[in-house]
Amino acid sequence: MTKINLSDILHYVGIALRPLREGEKRITASREYGLFTYLKNKNPNWKIKRQKYKNTDFKGNAVTSYGQEDSAFNAYTTKMKVIFYRCGLVIHPYVPWLCYSPDGLIINNG
Repeated sequence: MTKINLSDILHYVGIALRPLREGEKRITASREYGLFTYLKNKNPNWKIKRQKYKNTDFKGNAVTSYGQEDSAFNAYTTKMKVIFYRCGLVIHPYVPWLCYSPDGLIINNG
């Protein structure tokens, strides 16, 4: 089992263990896995990894470019009988440098 030192990951990507000011970069859930698995790299180059991490902005892809989110949400909520609440950035209350940006939250009463 690999022992993970979280402060090392944060140091490598340039994020400090301290309260964040609004607008500072956070580690998003979709990008965290890449950092976590990079720890197993036998020849890591954290300088390059850090540059790629800090200079990457998601601009969409074929799956996200169709603009069908509303009809997909409506079809899903109708079929599954759940309530969908749109939301913005969700920041973890105890580790504010971790966040997730879902399209929304699903509340299922049952």
